[in-house]
Order: sequence, then structure tokens, then C-alpha cells
Amino acid sequence: MDSTSAQKKLNGIGVGNKVYLAGKLDFPTGSTNRYEELVSVDQNSATIKRPTDKSGANEVITYDKIDMISATPPDPSNIKLLY
Repeated sequence: MDSTSAQKKLNGIGVGNKVYLAGKLDFPTGSTNRYEELVSVDQNSATIKRPTDKSGANEVITYDKIDMISATPPDPSNIKLLY
């Protein structure tokens, strides 16, 4: 996602609120997602809290890895299973 679009969407959701991010966050070819509190937004990346990270470190995600940004995760009833 380009940085201008990503920053606009993230600033609309607001720091301190939960944000749903989907894209190539963990692997270069597979899509993964996060639904965590937005900590900060800058020109190149978004930072989210990672409460599951025992070190307490936040996660920095660059915009080029993000395909989708939303204030809420998708409704699971609208997701078609492939099996």
C-alpha cells in the first residue's frame, strides 16, 4: 500500500484504537493479519502493540507490506472456507 493512503486510513482510525492490518506481514508470499492497538504512524510505517510478545516490544510494520487497513476485522460469516 502506498504511504499516503496508509497514513490517511491509519490517522482516521487514530492512535490508541485497535486496527486490523492484513498483508505480507510475516512471509513474502503468504498473507497474515494483526488486530492490535495502534501505537504510532509515521511516513514509512505503523507501530502496533504486541501483547503476545513476551518481551513487550511493539511491532513496526512498513506500508509496503500492508494490503488492507480497517478499524475492525472482517466478519467471519462472510469468509468462505476452502475445505
